[in-house]
Amino acid sequence: MRILLVLLMMLISTPAFAISKDECQAFFNQYVNNSNSYSSALTTMYASNAKIIKQVAGTQRKETLTKTEYLKNLKLYSMIAKLRGYTNSYKNVNISADKDSCKVTSVRYPSLSKGKDAFKAYLIIGKDSSGNLKINEDFTEIKSDKL
Repeated sequence: MRILLVLLMMLISTPAFAISKDECQAFFNQYVNNSNSYSSALTTMYASNAKIIKQVAGTQRKETLTKTEYLKNLKLYSMIAKLRGYTNSYKNVNISADKDSCKVTSVRYPSLSKGKDAFKAYLIIGKDSSGNLKINEDFTEIKSDKL
């Protein structure tokens, strides 16, 4: 009887934290919108223990930042980007989802390169304890070797 009760509870609670591809796509669209509009809402999209990885394109050189480190840099970089009119577009967006997370892979095109530069990018998205979608891992290739 106890096993049956535990199984029943697992079946009931699992769908509440399952992530659909549609949810993931909507979250990614909001991420792109918040990024390109320099919205402070972008900072709330990251999990508290998020890992942000920047890798120099074509190399194995990379840097991993905590959310705190990333957000400190983001404030400065956002001001500069806004002044320059910098945005990103994403193509070849592919979403794979399992029961408790999804991965969005894409190719990122910075606006200032006028389509000349293309960089691999991905987000791993999960739900926090309240059931809200959050970015757990953010990877992107970058052009500069100045990490």
